[in-house]
Amino acid sequence: MVSDRNPAIVRVRAIAGYARSSPGAVASLVAEAFSIAYKDHDPLSLIRPYVTRTKLANKLAQELKGKSIDTQVATKALRLLGSAPIDASELKKAIEDAAGIEPVDPSLDADEMAAFIAFNQSNGNAHRGEDAYRRDALLCYTCHAIGGSGGSLGPDLTSLGASAPMDYIIDSLLQPQKKIKEGYHVISVSLKNGGLVSGTLAKEDGQSITVRDASDRIVVVSKSDIASQTISPVSLMPPGLTGGLRKDELADLVAFLSELGKEGPYKVSSGRIARTFKYLHDQDGDSGFADLVRHKPFGYVTSDDPLFEWRPLYTKVDGTLPLDGIPSLRQHGHINFHYLRFQMDVRTAGAVGLRLSGPDESVLWAGDQIVEREKGRYSFHAERGLATITLAVREDLPKKSELSIKIVDIEGS
Repeated sequence: MVSDRNPAIVRVRAIAGYARSSPGAVASLVAEAFSIAYKDHDPLSLIRPYVTRTKLANKLAQELKGKSIDTQVATKALRLLGSAPIDASELKKAIEDAAGIEPVDPSLDADEMAAFIAFNQSNGNAHRGEDAYRRDALLCYTCHAIGGSGGSLGPDLTSLGASAPMDYIIDSLLQPQKKIKEGYHVISVSLKNGGLVSGTLAKEDGQSITVRDASDRIVVVSKSDIASQTISPVSLMPPGLTGGLRKDELADLVAFLSELGKEGPYKVSSGRIARTFKYLHDQDGDSGFADLVRHKPFGYVTSDDPLFEWRPLYTKVDGTLPLDGIPSLRQHGHINFHYLRFQMDVRTAGAVGLRLSGPDESVLWAGDQIVEREKGRYSFHAERGLATITLAVREDLPKKSELSIKIVDIEGS
């Protein structure tokens, strides 16, 4: 399984399995796995066995010398190290070096802060800042939500600009551990069996605690299994996450965050807009997978085929869903489609109406049933519960990046 004849993802998963049982013995293999992992791989299974003891962390640090690591892989690993209950400074430095991450000097004195705020007010551009916020390398949407769209590891940012001064936002980006919002402190839980769970405390009762870990996974731990529990002074957001931004790019990002919640284009609408989607991944251009999709019936994308990998995708603040850069797959003939999916929580069975703005000629399924478009909207009957909506959008349509989906009232809804 670890042979270089196998795909990288197979090798990474196999090595992670060995690391769980014998982390010290396979540290060199784990370092190799880090070097072949790319941005879509989750490195947390590789690094978790090394954050229980400093000796193991240092051993992996030694093996990483001279290696190169994808920046996004490194950032995810650094986030986990930020909540480690051990001294992982050597491993942190090794990962930063391997990824070429040079943390920006986060300590701005009063004069430097005033100078940057002045620079921001003269040069910051919120429109460009939203594009920076959406970059995969920054992982903002992984942890934070805007209008309910995004992750839940960190605080919701919907009203950040309306409630926080600019210097607070700048400090939060450069020194995330300086001001951790109440309820988002990291706890480290050592288990009696030698295991470790760390993350933010999501829930606690008399029998158990519920922790949301660095990969946004919910872990329930019985209190009878806990050996010790401590609160970490660090944030899940690793320092230096914005270190790859130029000064003007950082100013743009601050400008965007500072506008959130204020009256204007960056205040989330109260309208019923679909904001959280998933897109069908193309398996990194795998020709066999592309052939599977092309030769199956058009509606096959609504099935639960285990080969389908649906990845998260979020709208912009204004509710539009940019599709540039999202992979497309060819259907019968020569037409490529982006395949999207979202879910609706139907509280009462009845008619549902959807209005699509942007590209024409989109194809929509409610469950596995195709829905015809009439008078610019789609209407269908939905039972109580979660309804899955699948959408095929032609890649060549000129308005595809203006896609927006609103829930509208219709007769019987």
